[in-house]
Amino acid sequence: MTLIKPSILISNTFDPLSRDEEHVMKLYQTIADLNYYNAIETRIIFNTQVQKEFADLATLHEWYVTFWVTGNLNNLAFRLNNLNESERIKAVDQVKIYCDLAVKSNAKAIGFCSGKTEGHPLEEQEQFFKSVVSILVHARKYEELDIIIEPLDSSSDKRNTLGDLETSLSFFQRINSSGLNHDKRIRCCIDTAHFALNNDNLSETIKELSIYSDRVHFANAILDPSHIDYGDKHIAIGDPGFLDKGYCIELYEQCRTLDFISKDTYLTIEERVLDQQKMFEKESEHREFLNTLRAI
Repeated sequence: MTLIKPSILISNTFDPLSRDEEHVMKLYQTIADLNYYNAIETRIIFNTQVQKEFADLATLHEWYVTFWVTGNLNNLAFRLNNLNESERIKAVDQVKIYCDLAVKSNAKAIGFCSGKTEGHPLEEQEQFFKSVVSILVHARKYEELDIIIEPLDSSSDKRNTLGDLETSLSFFQRINSSGLNHDKRIRCCIDTAHFALNNDNLSETIKELSIYSDRVHFANAILDPSHIDYGDKHIAIGDPGFLDKGYCIELYEQCRTLDFISKDTYLTIEERVLDQQKMFEKESEHREFLNTLRAI
């Protein structure tokens, strides 16, 4: 049986607090004091002093740290699938900078997405493949720095080039068959909301992508296009979304029977919390549910 370890998506559960580098170490110390999570998924750190303090804390608690830079790239209007070659290279160079910053904070992985499609899927997939190869070459300068790629929904609000199961599976199969991933540095993040929004079967998706993946995000979404909150809105588990606790238990039990890309496989509950009065309450709820799953 696969051992599933708990991860926390700081940048969602503590959204506003995670953006404040002046005070963010207090938050990380609070999470460390819980002595619970094996992995931390959060935002890139730019402040050099915070980088050092965070690196020390991550080392002490042996966290597998992932910095997600999708939002950073979006803010700069950079797309790794850009058909404009000079613009694509700018995006790649920016991710290389993020890789260098991540290592200073003792992060073990950098995570990103392919980018929004402009209606030329095959050409964009090729551009994204080239970008990943370039980033991989740079990441190998470091002893430990994995590349986490998250397929997003291809037909809902995110409309990413790398999205549905068929496209994602083809991409990761190509990565592996090319020999590029001999050290298993390129990994897939399976987000339940995005694949559900693609109308992919989640059980099949997890089964097919598990050998390329080291983590699963239990993320909920409303699948009815007529609903005001349709799409990837990072809502809580349960109604009115498709993902309730019973479905989570079903998917978790399946995950335990599968072989993932690494011996350490991580699970997080993905919910964006904007109300600072409820953030720690929500974290506690997520942790309690993770404990329920791990006790199965």
